[in-house]
Amino acid sequence: MLSQRATHFADAPAFLNAAGKAFADPYDAHTNPNGYINLGVAENVLPQQLLVEKFSQIRAKVAVDPVDFRYGDFCGSLPLRKALAKLFSSKIFHTPVDPNHFRVTNGAGSCIEMLSACICDEDECIMMPTPIYHGLENDLNRRFKSILLPFPMKLVPLEGLEYRFDLDFDALNTVYEQSIKQGKIIRGLLNINPSNPFGTIFEEDQITQLMDWCLERNLHFISDEIYALSIFPSSNTPFVSAIQILEKKNWKQKELIHIVYSFSKDFALNGVRAGVLYSQNEQLLTAFSVCGYFTGVSFDTQTLLASMLQDDTFVDHFLKVNCELLEEVAVKSETLLKQHQVPFVKAQSGMFIFMNLLALSPKQNKTEDDEKRLWLQLLDDKKVYVTPGFVFKSPIPGWYRFCISCTPFEIIEMALKKCVEAATEFQ
Repeated sequence: MLSQRATHFADAPAFLNAAGKAFADPYDAHTNPNGYINLGVAENVLPQQLLVEKFSQIRAKVAVDPVDFRYGDFCGSLPLRKALAKLFSSKIFHTPVDPNHFRVTNGAGSCIEMLSACICDEDECIMMPTPIYHGLENDLNRRFKSILLPFPMKLVPLEGLEYRFDLDFDALNTVYEQSIKQGKIIRGLLNINPSNPFGTIFEEDQITQLMDWCLERNLHFISDEIYALSIFPSSNTPFVSAIQILEKKNWKQKELIHIVYSFSKDFALNGVRAGVLYSQNEQLLTAFSVCGYFTGVSFDTQTLLASMLQDDTFVDHFLKVNCELLEEVAVKSETLLKQHQVPFVKAQSGMFIFMNLLALSPKQNKTEDDEKRLWLQLLDDKKVYVTPGFVFKSPIPGWYRFCISCTPFEIIEMALKKCVEAATEFQ
């Protein structure tokens, strides 16, 4: 007999079970041509060779330090925090920052889980614009039982088959006011910029308005900026960090603004498991330090990451090449979608495209149930795993996210053609 907590822990969401199938039986053109093509995993294999070469050089040149075999600061060695401060000051925040305001965790998920646990008591809420990254509900609720409170974004047509999801402040106010009347306790708002699942960049005035809305209500504002350095070269919307806006507006409530980051996306290091918190809230930073035993990153890993970040030439070259590679495959993917008349959200960054596959179906009055059925058909019949809109809490049925950087483009092309075939026949 296990605890009720264990039952809750073991209750895996549908998308994890589906992903498990894809991971257990992966497609390989030569050894497993009938395996699953996994376009659901948020990984970037495009610049891997650069990373292999760099980490091999570090291993060869940086002597093993016996200090790394001992206990230390689980929340970030001083060399790593100094390297992070340099990176963020020069490339993300564009303003000097204190290394002591950083904490390192074993992944952004752990960072968000700990952050939500510090902001919320059980059953208290953090608002989020939806569609939004599907793992956040797991991060908030799996162990500490904070609640994700969604408010829908609005779909805006651009040109041809291209669309954009924008923040809807009327929806934000409506959900907030209704929730307060229902007795819900709201502690903060989390936004991902650049976006997951869209790959779009929010305009500076939108983020400013969102931050101002939070501060007026004394709510925490959490900005997940995990894709801040994955902006496509041709993007005409500059990324502006919440910290830049904070400095520009000179708001006094600096203790309510928090930044989440990770090496998983911009640096394509998912398996390294290193997330980052930046905050000027001393009580929050202390809580992270005290609980760092549970979320620590190995000191060998911290040494590797600090050594990488200290090489300015490598960092500049890597980020430039990575952004170019991401845009190249995004353009190819969007061209393919246009050829098959699939509506999509125009990406400006990152590693995803959000597409409306269900738009190809001749079925009338499409529902979320239809979206789920098509998703399962793709998985079971076509052996293609994409992530359905309902797990992102999409307010509009029919949308699916696929990752453009997790496999070579010829495999993406094969998978998308299977998706189009299934959607066209779907009733």
